[in-house]
Amino acid sequence: MKTVHPTMVTLARESRGHTQSSLAQAIGIEQGTLSKVENDQIAPSEDLIKRLAHFLDYPVEFFYDEEAIKSLPPTFYRKRISTSKKTVKSIAAQLNIIRMHVRKLLNSAEIPDARFSRVDLRNIRGNVEQVAIDIRRQWNLPSGPIKNVTQLLENAGILIVHSDFGTDKVDGMSIYDATDALPPMIFINPRMPGDRCRFTLCHEFGHILFHHHLPALSYDVDMEGQANRFASEFLMPTKDIKPFLTRPTLKHLASLKPHWKVAIQALLTKAYTLGFLSERQKRHLWMQMGALGYRVNEPFPVALEEPTLIREVIQFHLADLNYTDGQLAKVIRLNTGEFRKRYLGLKVPELRVVRTSKTKFA
Repeated sequence: MKTVHPTMVTLARESRGHTQSSLAQAIGIEQGTLSKVENDQIAPSEDLIKRLAHFLDYPVEFFYDEEAIKSLPPTFYRKRISTSKKTVKSIAAQLNIIRMHVRKLLNSAEIPDARFSRVDLRNIRGNVEQVAIDIRRQWNLPSGPIKNVTQLLENAGILIVHSDFGTDKVDGMSIYDATDALPPMIFINPRMPGDRCRFTLCHEFGHILFHHHLPALSYDVDMEGQANRFASEFLMPTKDIKPFLTRPTLKHLASLKPHWKVAIQALLTKAYTLGFLSERQKRHLWMQMGALGYRVNEPFPVALEEPTLIREVIQFHLADLNYTDGQLAKVIRLNTGEFRKRYLGLKVPELRVVRTSKTKFA
C-alpha cells in the first residue's frame, strides 16, 4: 500500500510560497490538521491529498514520492541574510524538487563527467586566481574573453538550470555533494542581465571548487570574496586584460564591455584591483555610474546565455526513448502543463553529449 510522505506535503506547499495557515485556509481545513500531516502525526485522507494536489498543481503521485531533502548550501545563507524566511523556504523547496527531476532523468541518460577537481583551500594558500589560470589552461581556452560561459561549464559536467526564485535578491546558487550521485548543479536567476549571469556562473563554479565539499565552513573564510576573485580572473585573466585597463575612464570601461561580456562594474573593480585606480578614483567612477543609472541598468546589454544540457536530456527521452511529454511528466511527478512550461519552453538543440545509461526507470 502506498504511503504519503509528509515531507512531500511540506515541499509542495513551500514550493508554491504558502504558509501552513494560508494553505489550510485555501483548501478549507484547520491549520492544526495540516500541521499534524506534515509532522507525521496523522495520515492524510485520499480526499485531502486530492485537494492538495489540485490546489498546489502537483499530480497526486507527487505526494507518494520519497526523496532525501537537502538544505540550501551554507554559501547561500552567508550572502543572502536579507532574504525573507518565506522566500528561503520556497527556494529550498524548488531546489529539492529540481534535484528529484534530475535524479529520475539521469536514471536513463548520462551527461559529461566532471572535468575538474575540487580544490583544498589549505593547499593553494588563498591563491584562487592561480586556480582560475590553471583551469583555463587545462581546458585549452584561448586568451581573452570566454565566448559562452554556460556552454563551457555544461561541457565540463555542470548542470545549469534557470530558476526564477520569485525575487531579485537571489542571483544564483550551486549545490554539489559527491556522495549524492548527482552532478554539480548551478541554479541561475534569469531575471539578471546576461553579463551578471556570466559572472554569477563563474562565482558559483568557484564555490563548487572551493567550498561545498568542506566538512565545516569556517566563518573566518571569506567565501564570497574568494568566489568573486576566482570569477574575475576566470573571465578576465590579468595577463590578457591588463593592457586594456591602463586608461580606466567610465567611457573606456563601457567600451570594453561588449568584448569581454562582463559588467562595467566588474571591469572597474578589476582596474582597481590591478592598481590602475586609486580608492578616490574608484569612488568617483562609482558615483558617476550611480548618477547615470548604470548601477541598476548598464548600457550595452549582453545576451542571456541559455543552458541546453537539461533540455538535451529531456529531448533524449522524448526522441530516443519514445516517451510522450505526458509520460515523462508523470515520471518526474509534474503535471504536463508545468512540465511543458519548465522544460519544453524553448527550442531544443541537436543532441551533443547525452548517451544511454543501462539503468531504466522503475
